[in-house]
Amino acid sequence: MDLHKIISLAPGIVYQFRLRLDGSTCVPYASKAIREIYRLNPEEIREDASKVFIHVHPDDLENHMASIQASARDLTPWQNEYRLKFDDGTVRWLYGNALPQREADGSTLWHGFITDITERKNSEERLLKSEEKLRAYLDNISDTIWLIDTNLSMAYVSPSVISLLGVLPGELIGRPSALVIHPDDMDIVTNAQCYVMEHPGEPHTVQYRVSHKDGRWIDVESTGVNMLGNPVINGVLVTMRDITERKQAEQILAESESRFREIFNTVSDAIFIHDTETGRIVDVNRRMCEMYGVTREEVIACGPDDLSAGVPPYSSAEAIEKIRLARTEGPQTFDWLARARDGRFFWVEVSLRFAHIGNQQRILAVVRDISERKHMDMELRIAAIAFESQDGMVITDANSVILRVNRAFTEITGYTAEEAVGQTPRLLKSGSHDTAFYAAMWESIRHTGTWHGEIWNRRKSGEIYPEQLTITAVKGDRGEATHYVATLCDITERKAAEEEIYNLAFYDALTKLPNRRLLGDRLGQAMAASKRSGLYGALMFLDLDNFKPLNDTYGHDVGDLLLMEASRRIASCVREVDTVARFGGDEFVVMLSELDADKAESTAQAGIVAEKIRTILAEPYLLACKQEGDAEIAVEHHCTSSIGVALFLNHKARPEDVIKWADMAMYQAKEGGRNLIRFFDSES
Repeated sequence: MDLHKIISLAPGIVYQFRLRLDGSTCVPYASKAIREIYRLNPEEIREDASKVFIHVHPDDLENHMASIQASARDLTPWQNEYRLKFDDGTVRWLYGNALPQREADGSTLWHGFITDITERKNSEERLLKSEEKLRAYLDNISDTIWLIDTNLSMAYVSPSVISLLGVLPGELIGRPSALVIHPDDMDIVTNAQCYVMEHPGEPHTVQYRVSHKDGRWIDVESTGVNMLGNPVINGVLVTMRDITERKQAEQILAESESRFREIFNTVSDAIFIHDTETGRIVDVNRRMCEMYGVTREEVIACGPDDLSAGVPPYSSAEAIEKIRLARTEGPQTFDWLARARDGRFFWVEVSLRFAHIGNQQRILAVVRDISERKHMDMELRIAAIAFESQDGMVITDANSVILRVNRAFTEITGYTAEEAVGQTPRLLKSGSHDTAFYAAMWESIRHTGTWHGEIWNRRKSGEIYPEQLTITAVKGDRGEATHYVATLCDITERKAAEEEIYNLAFYDALTKLPNRRLLGDRLGQAMAASKRSGLYGALMFLDLDNFKPLNDTYGHDVGDLLLMEASRRIASCVREVDTVARFGGDEFVVMLSELDADKAESTAQAGIVAEKIRTILAEPYLLACKQEGDAEIAVEHHCTSSIGVALFLNHKARPEDVIKWADMAMYQAKEGGRNLIRFFDSES
């Protein structure tokens, strides 16, 4: 796979960007992905890059340019999130990451990547909006909403509790939910709690009494839903409604038909009275007429399908079956899709119970409009889906204790939710970063509310992997951090692609030794260090003798085996600070640095290493060779080397000159009979 193909597989744009001293810019290289992201062809910006700034979002342009200038000034990595805004209204979020280097003419050249992070940004925005909507719904709904945590304490109470119990929400937060319940009703509540915990997501409704601040006991109807698995709610959601009036109405209906009509029309829920045998509607209250937009006379003439969706599971057959169950098995509570006179559909909660009204047996249906609650449930489901995005997500409390993780987190780290919850993110710590790194991270979060960058973490298996991490603080009303939300993405493949590109650019594909390009860079550094330290360095140019006959006889595969073995032998003769490079074909270069301040001593040291290399390369090579029919034989080959050596110290010459000197000395060794070592004489 060639370099261009690998670059085409890298995520986003692979590019070079140059800032000249006069302030002009250009893009010497950009991968094909720039056409999709910037809507530009690489040729358009090769000499003049002004077009790449045309579509930078006006709100981001100043910061975008400042980040480039800061990176150029300090030669620090350029990392920036910014938006592009096109003429058709399209907005895309991008993340740029590049490394700068100063060029000889004073220009700054960056090498890096630009990736499209629009989808991730949109997911974060949708999650935030869904949480804001949820809070608005809870604060404004007419029923009182409680959020009970796993300790059965009240984690949230909606403002409507003021009218229900005469207390402020803050007086109840953190206190046991049993505190307000009538002692005689505790068994009802306890049984309901058990049912809710055993049936996650299934609403369960019960009636009991709660205490008012003035000492009265209030009859309420409460519906609980176990939403501990929901990342936004993370508790038992309880909807509580004052049913004192309804209780009184039911009692009066049982006691006196004469008083029935007065109370019947004052309750806030819609009430139907059905014939127990036929299911026919025989009476309704005023609220029912208001809710459905019909008159009492029109309702009496209606069948079940006229006031329902009319299709299974909301048709006549299901309605009649519910009435039968209420008559034979006891009270029934269920959700139903109703239809108003104008054709509008809306959700209701229906409570059916058998009742004696006067001297007649009837089915009493109490109907409550729950359209708003259903809509809220949908918003919660949307928030839950957003949480289960492709990126891993972690939610912690203010002390960094993990409260919730999503499925992608488990896939990336190997830790299940059960293993992670209750732990801290230190569970993933790899040991690759020092305390200063984490101190800087938290300093950023404290001052800006967020941190974004790359980090090395450890999976459950022990494998250390690179991760793109974003941490955002969730703040309370007083500006204090109440939770932290972390989004993480495994960038192992991207890092591998970057490493592959680097290896192709600077290392020999066969021997994995530094190539000619990397050798030139290291030689330049060694010559500069030699000038500062006053210590000699040496460069050896090696050519393998008798290599071509091996290739001609057995083929390049066997020749490659010899080259790999030769590179291993050469490397075994030098120090870690020295460099062994493959120059091309059967030519190798060895660079020795920091020898001695004395030329004669340095010459002697270089000669010892050269002789060691010459000797080890002259030892026989035993190479495996495949013949026809895939039979494998061992080939013994003898191959010597000719070595040229050039010393350098405080030279004004270029690295290319030192390589040329060593090459000339190597040819002197070949002309002298091969398997020899010759030093370049700068005086001759």
